[in-house]
Amino acid sequence: MLSESCKIYLGWFVALVSVLWVGISRRLIAWTGTLIISAYLAIWGAAFSSGRRAANFIPNLSKRATFITGCDTGFGFKLALYLNSMGIPVYAGVLNQNSDGAEELRTKGCKVIEINITNQKSVEEAVEFIKFDLGDDKKLHALVNNAGIAEYGQVEWTSMETFHKVLEVNTFGTVRVTKAFLPLLRLKRGSRVVFTASVSGRYTLPGFSAYSMSKHAVISFADALRKEMKPFKISVHTIQPTAYTTLLSSTENIGNSLQSQWDKTEPEVKKSYGENYFQTFKTLYLKGSKKLSKTNSSEVIDDMVDAILSKEPKITYIPSLSKKFMVHMLTTIPMELQDRILSKNIIPDVPPAGLAGTDINDLEIK
Repeated sequence: MLSESCKIYLGWFVALVSVLWVGISRRLIAWTGTLIISAYLAIWGAAFSSGRRAANFIPNLSKRATFITGCDTGFGFKLALYLNSMGIPVYAGVLNQNSDGAEELRTKGCKVIEINITNQKSVEEAVEFIKFDLGDDKKLHALVNNAGIAEYGQVEWTSMETFHKVLEVNTFGTVRVTKAFLPLLRLKRGSRVVFTASVSGRYTLPGFSAYSMSKHAVISFADALRKEMKPFKISVHTIQPTAYTTLLSSTENIGNSLQSQWDKTEPEVKKSYGENYFQTFKTLYLKGSKKLSKTNSSEVIDDMVDAILSKEPKITYIPSLSKKFMVHMLTTIPMELQDRILSKNIIPDVPPAGLAGTDINDLEIK
């Protein structure tokens, strides 16, 4: 744990020094230095404190029926298998009941339900199936809103249809499923709603506006729901991972999405940016994504399980100690500094075609 945290700390320290070198005020430098030292001491102390506490789960796991959306692949698929191995009745929501993931889940004993979370009728049918299957003697313990999609591209390259599509799945689909299942969850005190959100719901990278908007909205929705469900003893939790190696964040998916958005961009807009600018942005984005994506998705699954089964679940989970530090730093530093850090190695140094040969400092501001 110490070595990983120190590596992350040193990496961010170097990045901050590099950014600050280009011209931040002395007061800001002093403030940032204090933050780094405080964070370092916190990490150092955490490294020598007791490790992750032993799971303190609620009893009677065989009665903790859980419905998970987005189980075809990724976190949902792995979570469904893990909970099933613990003896928990799992209802696995999939977009395609004939997918490889759905077939494997079915053979392992999960009850697979085909559901399109953007379709009200499909969601209602899933509710009725689970309600009938549970019968009168069993209750739904947890709903895990995990289904989601991602699209990539700068704002001017991203079509309105793409913005609508991403928010329809990630935000409105999540709201639709939650509202539909709340009557079932209210039948049992201590039931839970878990959202797979993202740290992108806390800060926004260039080229990731649609997805970040959707996750900001999910976190806000969860915040409101948590307060409103307290009288019913329903707890609400968000899982906010950073980038992990999944189908959603694969370099192939990112590259295809970027290219697709660019290909559909209006000619006049494309002329302003230029093909060279786009290709440079795409190369930097893919390189950064590959570098930052973590492969240890088990730490995400561990947090999801904790949110579902722990006697004392947290409101918010950010998998990995080092990532918690990173997120805390990025969300507490001045916005100007956050912009520099998040844009570094993503926004090309080469100017857009429309600004070629122009000193950007000479542009008139009216």
